[in-house]
Amino acid sequence: WEEYERLLKPNGSVVLTASQPFTTRLINSKPDWFRYELVWKKNTASGHLNTKFQPLRNHENVLVFSPSKTTKMIYRPQGLIAVDRVRKCGSARIYGKQGGQIRRVRWSNFPRSVLEFPSETNRRHPTQKPVCLMAYLIQTYSDPGAVVLDNTMGSGTTGVAALQLGRSFIGIEMGEEYYQISLERIADVCAQTSGK
Repeated sequence: WEEYERLLKPNGSVVLTASQPFTTRLINSKPDWFRYELVWKKNTASGHLNTKFQPLRNHENVLVFSPSKTTKMIYRPQGLIAVDRVRKCGSARIYGKQGGQIRRVRWSNFPRSVLEFPSETNRRHPTQKPVCLMAYLIQTYSDPGAVVLDNTMGSGTTGVAALQLGRSFIGIEMGEEYYQISLERIADVCAQTSGK
């Protein structure tokens, strides 16, 4: 958390994926930053070796943290639909030529706390997330052109999504095999985006 505190902008966020019992430990490690939990509902399940003792798991927790106390955390809800409504208010004298009507844009289709994205079929890491899930999270919690950090980058899925969305990316991975995989995937995206 010290490094997050040092690197993060006041309105930035830390978005981490986890499963129980680690989810609870993670929340308790920085409770003053914890904002809320999302659930990624997978289309595949895990835990087949434990089916005699517990149900299969087909979800992961997505935890959202932010240091913002006085400024609003960046939150750009995805999938909103504008609903144009006109409301009558007051008289024509106050609202001029609109004849006492105020035009307001309202929104519908607000995001829900359960996110449904299909699991990757060609996984190159045991906990690999789908690019579409990471893209959704990056678009929701960062501004265009922002720097996205993944300090447990695995096979580079977050980097792939960040670069496809025009963000800068910094990735850290301790495992040499996965680091090489992530370099290949990120190089492929860079080649595709530079060719446009």
